[in-house]
Amino acid sequence: MTFPYSYIAIEGNIGAGKTALAELLAKEYKAELILEPFADNPFLSKFYEQPEKYALPLELCFLTQRYVHLKERLTHPERLRSLVISDCDISRSSIFARVTLRKAVYRVYRTVFDHLCCGLIRPELYVYLYQSTENLKRNILRRGRPYEQSIDSAYLDQINRSYFAFLKSQTGLRVLVLDVDNIDFVKDADAYLRVKKALAGSYDLGLNCVELS
Repeated sequence: MTFPYSYIAIEGNIGAGKTALAELLAKEYKAELILEPFADNPFLSKFYEQPEKYALPLELCFLTQRYVHLKERLTHPERLRSLVISDCDISRSSIFARVTLRKAVYRVYRTVFDHLCCGLIRPELYVYLYQSTENLKRNILRRGRPYEQSIDSAYLDQINRSYFAFLKSQTGLRVLVLDVDNIDFVKDADAYLRVKKALAGSYDLGLNCVELS
């Protein structure tokens, strides 16, 4: 099975399975794998303890990290002659900042975001893995990162809504929403096959949805 895209970005809420899917695909297809260096953000654990105080430094740090990381990995066009799989798109910065920052601060942040990111190569297929808040909470608990255990359901709900507001506005981006709420593509080979078949489909620009369960 081959994909008609050379650059696929896997996106989703916290605990949706972005990295797991990106790693599975990259290993099978010998693709170049781009993983977000989220652990390098010194404000991440502090944000969950004091969100009001650390929201802006957190989001600015993520924005610059993602920009530098993606620009370094995607600068050379020859890299896109073979398959590239990423577990992050630069849009994540704005999506999360829209939730974590106050409106006035977000407007300033968004100006910086737009100026900084306008030249980055965008994915040919932007995949959003949807999971319910209940399943996200379960996944977060299972993977056991201490600083994530305080994440509440309301925050995950807000992030999901922010993602969908973004996805609906992307008329110039090929977006594929996969409902993976009731499947385990890591342990279930048939579920993983269904995900791959979905990724191999031909889609129009804008929002496309596939239910896999």
